[in-house]
Amino acid sequence: MAAGAELNYFLRRLESSQQEGDVLARALAIYHADTPHLEATATNDFLYWIDRYNDKFDDKLFVFALQVNGNVVGFAECVHFTDQNFIVIDYMTVDDRHKTVAVFLQFYELIREYFRQKAIFYDLVVAEILLDNEHKYTESSDFWRAVMAFERFRVVEADFFQPQLGRTKYETALPARLLVSLNDASSFDRQTYMMIVETLLLRHYVRWYEPFFSDAEFRAYQEKAAASVATIRASLGERARLELSEMSPVVLPSGSVQARYRSSAKFIAYETISYVILLGMLVTLRVGFSVGAVEIMILAAGALFLRMALLSLFVPEAREVVATSLRALSLLLGKKQSVAREPSKSASQT
Repeated sequence: MAAGAELNYFLRRLESSQQEGDVLARALAIYHADTPHLEATATNDFLYWIDRYNDKFDDKLFVFALQVNGNVVGFAECVHFTDQNFIVIDYMTVDDRHKTVAVFLQFYELIREYFRQKAIFYDLVVAEILLDNEHKYTESSDFWRAVMAFERFRVVEADFFQPQLGRTKYETALPARLLVSLNDASSFDRQTYMMIVETLLLRHYVRWYEPFFSDAEFRAYQEKAAASVATIRASLGERARLELSEMSPVVLPSGSVQARYRSSAKFIAYETISYVILLGMLVTLRVGFSVGAVEIMILAAGALFLRMALLSLFVPEAREVVATSLRALSLLLGKKQSVAREPSKSASQT
């Protein structure tokens, strides 16, 4: 891709396993490849429910594919609980080539725009973050937590548990935390939290896995879910409100653009040389030609962007930074991004 080339983002909602099956297959392949085993439900579950969920329940299932320049690069799945009026985002993942915080943010914003355009109203967006054995966030959640931090989600300081994600996936029953979109709120009503907990554990998970269990297995699963709800309620004690905390600092993993920059000797060398040249040019302009401070700032901004454009010729990872900068500039100038829409009629008939 040439430096500065425009990236066109497009969000596609998938509503059946037959409609645009190739897009769904690619999105599920990305989900399978990039979702850790301890956090993943079976891909066949999505194929089952995408054809049945919205006919069987009043709550609505949404499965999305993210496309960049026509290529499928991401998968997301969420449910809107209509009576409880909140959305839970179960999964949102992007393939390794596009795995940057900027792409995750674009993906999330397109999903929000889809709900806005379709007049799907809700009070809260909820997401789960798993904890490891030391009650620290798992490394695999770093990108997701970075997005949530940018979107001003808060952590509910109360217990939660991810139930078992399938008949034989016993090790997937793990401690977790819930994130909620309450902007800068510092506390959360106990009753609201328990409403969310009961909806997720007794409704969301239980109904999802019922078709894949025997009767005895399903009764046992229901009992475990009810026991988890009771444990969580007891752990709250007498608290009427629950503390909400900001996301802990995120150190981006090795798959990110920033981390690749830090580990690239070639990038550091080019960066250093370009900074020295830029500094020399600005000093020369200021001292030798008596250029004013405002003009220097404009020249500096232009030179910095030119430096990144030139750098992208030598370091492929820099190209995403240039493209992201152009997208940000286009937004500032009022240019609209690709908006979410339903699959086209022509596509749905294939």
